[in-house]
Amino acid sequence: MKKKILSLSLIAMVGLGIVATPSCKKYPEGPSLSIKSKKARLAGTWKESKVIKENGDAGTPDNTYTLTFTKDGKVTVKTDAGMLGTLSVDGTWKFDNKKENIITTYGNSTSQRKIIELKNKELGLEDPNGYKTYYTKQ
Repeated sequence: MKKKILSLSLIAMVGLGIVATPSCKKYPEGPSLSIKSKKARLAGTWKESKVIKENGDAGTPDNTYTLTFTKDGKVTVKTDAGMLGTLSVDGTWKFDNKKENIITTYGNSTSQRKIIELKNKELGLEDPNGYKTYYTKQ
């Protein structure tokens, strides 16, 4: 019985410690805490859902634009090009050393975007000009 009470007390103290600990968010828009690794949260297919221009105005998201990230560092961009059909470009991706940016390479072209949100179903990226694009996991 004492062992059971001690175990429950320990669980309660650890739980309270987690709740009382100040948040140290990696990304400005979250999450504060996640059990999944950053790579696991990023892996999957993402559809563009919201755009915020560098001046703060809302842009129009391209609902046909998707990004697919794999855990092994591959990325595919697809978009519906109307009469031309679906256009698809394959490349690679990686985090920077601090896992604050995603670096993508398509052929000889490399770009870097700041991660502003990386949740299980929500992704936000900001380009060097301040243009923010938000995605929803499919």
